[in-house]
Amino acid sequence: MSAMPQPVIVHDRRKCAGCCFCMVACSCGRSRRGTAGARPNVTVIEDPDGPGAFISIRCSHCAHPICAAACPSGAVRKDPAAGAVLINPMLCVGCRSCTLACPISAPWFDEASRVARKCDLCRGDPLGPKCVRNCPAGALSVMNREDARVVLREEARPR
Repeated sequence: MSAMPQPVIVHDRRKCAGCCFCMVACSCGRSRRGTAGARPNVTVIEDPDGPGAFISIRCSHCAHPICAAACPSGAVRKDPAAGAVLINPMLCVGCRSCTLACPISAPWFDEASRVARKCDLCRGDPLGPKCVRNCPAGALSVMNREDARVVLREEARPR
């Protein structure tokens, strides 16, 4: 694993109101960057095990991404400097192997451009991910992978 901190977006289910502002911010941010379709790279669903609670589904930017291993064209790679798992649309052949390999199907197939897309942590935006900045409940935060593991273990402890 790289010595660089690996950033991830952490979702606090206790704070999330299910407002979907994260999805709107992602979609609007992507449309301004010229991405076809402007579909958000995050999905919010109601937790089937906890009515009134919500789950935010987005790329986890895995330390060892299975989507990259599944990509036959080398379009999916982990950026060693930023820690983000990225898809190069110029190399993507549209086979959807990354979507099938990902346990949460974070990469999705963009029918308009015929390539896979996913969260890139708003790469190039000096203010960071738009979903995090626009969450009115403060349910999203960016932290390094190791700190996120500690936080998630704490949240999972019975009270």
